[in-house]
Amino acid sequence: MVAGMYWIKTYGAKLCDLRFHRYPTVIDKAREAITDPDVVGYLLCALERPPKITGLLFCDPAKKYPEGLPIHALPVINRCRRAGYDLFTIIDGGIFVVAHWLHENGALDRFDRVH
Repeated sequence: MVAGMYWIKTYGAKLCDLRFHRYPTVIDKAREAITDPDVVGYLLCALERPPKITGLLFCDPAKKYPEGLPIHALPVINRCRRAGYDLFTIIDGGIFVVAHWLHENGALDRFDRVH
């Protein structure tokens, strides 16, 4: 985090009350490159565990999950590569875009420092 920035938890606040004022750079770049309306989320620190894909979810259009929540997607039925990104289609037809793979971290760091 940048010096002087912090989160405050108030009485009665829930995880859904947390909002990001800025996404990690890799998420912003993936959103610019892949604008398919069937995208149900962009994954940070993704890990493929066939038949599923896992990662930290961002930009859920249904606002079903809080930003940055770890998810385990439904089984994958198709995988392709577009504009330099891996796209995974799951059994319900939704598409997840991998903005960043876990193995790209090198020495692991906090996800808010991923560029």
